[in-house]
Amino acid sequence: RRATKSAWGGLAGCLAGGGGLVPRPPPPLPCDADGLGMHIGDAVSAVANAAGQQQVASMAVALAVGSYGLIPGKELHMISTGYGLSVALLGALHAWCNRSTLTAYSALHCAALVVYGLRLFIFISWRHSQSSFAARPGKPAITFPLGRRLAVWVAVAAMYNAMASPAAYTAAARLTPTSNPWSAVGPTAFVAFATFAHAATWTGIVRESVADAHKSAAKAVAPNDFVRTGLFRLHRMPAYLGEVEAWVGIWLTGIPAYSTWQRWLWSTTGLGLILLVMSGAAKGLARKQDKKYGDRADWVEYTASTTSSLVPGYFRFAAF
Repeated sequence: RRATKSAWGGLAGCLAGGGGLVPRPPPPLPCDADGLGMHIGDAVSAVANAAGQQQVASMAVALAVGSYGLIPGKELHMISTGYGLSVALLGALHAWCNRSTLTAYSALHCAALVVYGLRLFIFISWRHSQSSFAARPGKPAITFPLGRRLAVWVAVAAMYNAMASPAAYTAAARLTPTSNPWSAVGPTAFVAFATFAHAATWTGIVRESVADAHKSAAKAVAPNDFVRTGLFRLHRMPAYLGEVEAWVGIWLTGIPAYSTWQRWLWSTTGLGLILLVMSGAAKGLARKQDKKYGDRADWVEYTASTTSSLVPGYFRFAAF
């Protein structure tokens, strides 16, 4: 009960007063009368307190959003609509909880998460509502045992928190051109870095959005053909490339606020996990496309002469 109260108390405290990322010292961990060990509830509460209210609130939000995926047959929600909605809400949460220290730099950082997540949530929800998508062959229903659903639920919630953590750090850091880790060399370095990092993030968001919209429109006209126009003239997977760009940009933007090795580790873990996911997705899509279109001369010409799988002009195999 104490651990649960601490978790929801963290969410309430963050929303009410901007608990921020400053950890509170954990309370003493009592032993029982016989000295046999700590009470589990007190130990969990201590960890939650040490982690800080905002981190507890973030995990509570991601778990709440993903909980719909615990229903048998709804597991894909955790990694589709739940993914987008979690990212959007985490961006909003980090901005709100640190509203007293928010600057233009961190506001744009948090806004990127909100825009990215909402766009993805709306797009996936719309796509799943289309009869042509729902009726595609070879889409067996996916149902996991309860234990596996619970494991995925917790794992993806933690992953989304790690991915969004750079925005939490910048929101709490009050970063400006004259108040940042590089202030000693003047504001120019910070402004140049901010421009590059934010540009990478928003370029990725725009690329993914345009690619998804273009492919959807093309598939509505020719559902059984591959898309070779627009951004797809350059590479097969512009939406995946955009997602990679966006998350690399979000991680880069957080660099001025990585003041401890724990922050470096947690944020880099999030980036590494999403890059692994995107690499696997690119390989899977490449195999699927080759199986479907591999005997067509126009497909062979398209893949051989105009595009790589994910990153244009660098690699000729799937993924990176």
